[in-house]
Amino acid sequence: MEAIKNGAQQVMNQVNSLTNGTQSNAGKTILVTGASGFVAAWVVKELLEHGYKVRGTVRSEDSANGVRKTHPNHSDKLSFAIVKDVAAPGSFDEAVKGVDGVRSQTRSTPYRYTNRK
Repeated sequence: MEAIKNGAQQVMNQVNSLTNGTQSNAGKTILVTGASGFVAAWVVKELLEHGYKVRGTVRSEDSANGVRKTHPNHSDKLSFAIVKDVAAPGSFDEAVKGVDGVRSQTRSTPYRYTNRK
């Protein structure tokens, strides 16, 4: 768990460099792709706690609702873009409009397990 927290802090350092390390993060919007994922949950948490607005990409409204429940105190700073197929050309065109930075946490291919007996 400590490694995840350290990773989230590294993301914050990267985001601060994207936004020129301005004193106030109010009004700055960061797009977090794959916002319903485990690591992305920590990234979203850190961004929200540092005053950023977060637009998360998720594959369904159900996933968006799950993320909303995880961050109930920040509903005014959290929005979503539904991206059903992250590999489709132009799938993020709408999601990136008007953001100040992007942090990609998306995995475009599903995990697969093959039993090789």
